[in-house]
Amino acid sequence: MSIEKKTFKKWFKDNENKWISFGIITICLAILMPTTIFFASDSRLTADSFSKLGTVGDFLGGSTVGLLSLASIFFIISTIVMQRKELELQRTELQLTRVELAKSNEQYEITNHTMKLQQFETTFFNMIQMHNNLINDLKLFGEEYRGREVIVMFYEDILNYYKKESLESYFQRLLIRNRESLEELADEYAAFYNSLKNVGNRHFSQGTFLFDAEQFVFGNSYDELMQPIKPITIFKITFDELKANVDMSMVDYQFSIRIRDEFFNNMDFKETAFNIVNDQKKYPLSNYIKSVKTIIRLVDQSNFDFNSKNKYLNIFFSQFTLHEITIINYFIKLSEENELKAYFAKYDSLNTKEKLQDSII
Repeated sequence: MSIEKKTFKKWFKDNENKWISFGIITICLAILMPTTIFFASDSRLTADSFSKLGTVGDFLGGSTVGLLSLASIFFIISTIVMQRKELELQRTELQLTRVELAKSNEQYEITNHTMKLQQFETTFFNMIQMHNNLINDLKLFGEEYRGREVIVMFYEDILNYYKKESLESYFQRLLIRNRESLEELADEYAAFYNSLKNVGNRHFSQGTFLFDAEQFVFGNSYDELMQPIKPITIFKITFDELKANVDMSMVDYQFSIRIRDEFFNNMDFKETAFNIVNDQKKYPLSNYIKSVKTIIRLVDQSNFDFNSKNKYLNIFFSQFTLHEITIINYFIKLSEENELKAYFAKYDSLNTKEKLQDSII
């Protein structure tokens, strides 16, 4: 089959082309019918011949008009068919436009999300850099320490105060509270002291303990050399010796239970040590803590999901030393840093159990 025939068949299969073809054929019939009859009657083009064909002409006129009307109907139908196809094309184009618009919106959302992510990460890492610069500029009041050395020394100062002044304060309260039963306290402490294995060959005398305790509580609080009697010298034990033995579960003497409950598990002494040292050093880490809270707040107020927030906070806290983590925990548990406390309770990446071995909390 030739290409022309294939093209014609394809053209003719379209509905509007069929109706157009029928209309053209009908018009041709309308024209051909009177012409054929005229020539078939063997008439000549004279006035008499036309007058004789008047009746026939009326008939042909009526039939021709009908054919022309029929042709008009065919053309109207073809127009309707074409309009329907055009509407279908418009609907298809509209649908394609909606699909493209949806894709554009999706691409816009992806681009917008990427831009927001880049903007957040730029801000986040810039703030971390600023935080590191702040650490480098840290100073400790009255001393030459700089940078992270300030955090280490601040930690050591709190620990030393707790080991000495806080323990001294506890022993002083203990003696005064038991002023009417110092003999019982001496017996209780002697049983505990004699069970210790890490105090060397030091001899403990209940009589000396009782004499010094009475002097401190009731009489002259100075020894023979006019040196002030300190409660820590009455008990003749250091903080480390005391804690090492109290931590041993096998040591279960009455005094061990007493000091465990009244001192080591008592947050008041720890809070006092932290607050006094912080005040003496003129709050050296206040800006540091503000910076930590600001960065955590930036992550917390972002639109990311919980896991993503934990990821960014983990990046931030991965730079911290054990001294920093321990000091931050001091601020949470020993001061009124409620916002920081809420963040640590909320995010797993912050609520780390890591801390220095000799931490007071």
